[in-house]
Amino acid sequence: MLNLEKQINYRVMKYLENNQMYGTLKTFENETSLARLTNNQRIERDSLVDLILFDPEKLRYPQFYFNSYQSLKNWINTSLKLFQDELRVLLYPIFLHCYFDLIEKQKNERALEFFHKFKHDHLEKFPTELGLLQSITTKRQMETNNFATTTRSKKFNIILSSHSFELYFTFLQEMELDLLNKITYKYLNIRVISSSELRRYKIVDDNDETEGEKLALMTGETFEEIFSMNSQKIEWGLLKNCIEDRVNEKRERELFEKKERILAITRKRKRTKAKQFVFQEPLNRTNSLIPAPKLTIQENNRRIDELSRSIDAGENNLPSICMFTLFNSQNKVNSVDISKDSRYITIGCSDSSVRYWDLTKQLEKKKNKKEDFSKVMHGHQGEVYSVKISPLNHSFVSVSQDGTARLWSFETDHCLSIYNGHNFPIWDVDFSPFGYYFVTGSMDKTAMLWSTDSERPHRLFVGHLSDVDCVKFHPNSNYVATGSSDRTVRLWSLSDGKCVRIFADMKGHKSGITSLAFSPDGQLLASGDEDGVICLWDIGKSMRIRKFNSHDNYITCMDFSVLNGNILASGSVDNTVKIWNVELARKNPIDIQRSKILKHKFQNVLLKSFPTKNTPVLHLGFSMRNILHASGVMTSEVPNKQEF
Repeated sequence: MLNLEKQINYRVMKYLENNQMYGTLKTFENETSLARLTNNQRIERDSLVDLILFDPEKLRYPQFYFNSYQSLKNWINTSLKLFQDELRVLLYPIFLHCYFDLIEKQKNERALEFFHKFKHDHLEKFPTELGLLQSITTKRQMETNNFATTTRSKKFNIILSSHSFELYFTFLQEMELDLLNKITYKYLNIRVISSSELRRYKIVDDNDETEGEKLALMTGETFEEIFSMNSQKIEWGLLKNCIEDRVNEKRERELFEKKERILAITRKRKRTKAKQFVFQEPLNRTNSLIPAPKLTIQENNRRIDELSRSIDAGENNLPSICMFTLFNSQNKVNSVDISKDSRYITIGCSDSSVRYWDLTKQLEKKKNKKEDFSKVMHGHQGEVYSVKISPLNHSFVSVSQDGTARLWSFETDHCLSIYNGHNFPIWDVDFSPFGYYFVTGSMDKTAMLWSTDSERPHRLFVGHLSDVDCVKFHPNSNYVATGSSDRTVRLWSLSDGKCVRIFADMKGHKSGITSLAFSPDGQLLASGDEDGVICLWDIGKSMRIRKFNSHDNYITCMDFSVLNGNILASGSVDNTVKIWNVELARKNPIDIQRSKILKHKFQNVLLKSFPTKNTPVLHLGFSMRNILHASGVMTSEVPNKQEF
């Protein structure tokens, strides 16, 4: 019989080899200084592993599940603090699969007993999942429940250091915990990394109160697949000859000419020639990957004129906020959108109607107070969850519980087109910056790309393990971001419909994604979740660079200031609008943690918090002139309440 140490080392190596983690396997061999095993030893150890992993006798008794989980929990809690934080992440997936095993064996009463005994270990971090788990009480329900089938068919991704990994397998061997061996082998995808590499995963934001806590990730892909996907080169820059560059060129030219006028007298004395202005376009500009109609000359000129008049927002120049509050809504309003030029306000209602206001007619309303300048349109057969105004300002899209999207005209006040494709309710919709394409996210775990002139989807984005709750177009219209209840954010290429980025790490979001926003230059992506946490991701580097944690409830909306994108505004159902310093947040968190002076300064990333009066914020958006538009519904009673 081989000694215990060699048995454990071999089991670790076999696990890595079976999961095709060859790079990790090499690292483990180097750290443990193990030589290659002979063929005879491999045969003997194969038999040993198979015996341990699939011993059926002990698994017949429900009490063995209780004892195994309790033993693991006690061992982790009494381990060294150095390893506790890494090992504790194993508890949640093992808890889930112990429960599912008991249900599968039709030990329903013991399964519920197991759930109630150990649920408090995970209630704080996984309240939604535990609610779903508690509703699964029979084998039939388990076979038809989406959460159960996804959990059993996909593997949890977990990161452990080589020392923690070996400690874990040593513990399982010494305690003869066959059940935990089986669950680990079948349902966990553990990535073993060296101690030096682990430091990269332990970078914690200075305002992150959850230091040391990690979550097991389930994305449907292995670590190697995620790494390969996130290593792809993507063109995140703006389009060539974009409006932003033309505005910057105009500003630089005006500044150059102003300086030249001041230096004109000096040139005359020295008889030197005047310099010629040359604008250098940024190197990261790209071409459009999808066909789309070009903007008209009038629309181009209008946008350039509006952007030219904008004032750069920043730490010392906070934006003005214009708040639109809706009264007497009778809790019917689900979503709000405001056009960039502040002309239109649209809302989606729970009574299946959509409504809009033309704010340019407010002066006429003063002359004729009896006339109502809002328009109500019907067509959906369920609640309207999201509305989005076209950047061209002639129409808007609404999505509903009935699984359809509808295009409405501001000119005719009628539905122009109906888009069928999703099988379940659609949660969110977003227009491309040029107004021709729009994207929808649904309860069916998919997102779809549409064009206004076609009733069939052009692209189907499949990969999320749960509802796609929010969608957002990239500024160059070549990519679409989706946020899901599975706690991940994905970036999709419109040219081929493939996923090119998965934004998820062990210390990122711990609840479903509820809002997304791109920086104007296309480099950063902000994602907000149900816990009120905002993560800032660098698209090019495929990494989280900052985590904001100040809201008390879930994030409903976010937007970056135009042109420079130095300001991020976030709105929440906690009745606040918060302004964040993105320019400061772009700094390298590693450098900041090494400098106490910079670390102290970095805590000023929250510039301002604006409370509302009992008004959850449903919409935020910067206008072309960098005025922040906000909107929400007053939740308190008001006098003389009338029908909405």
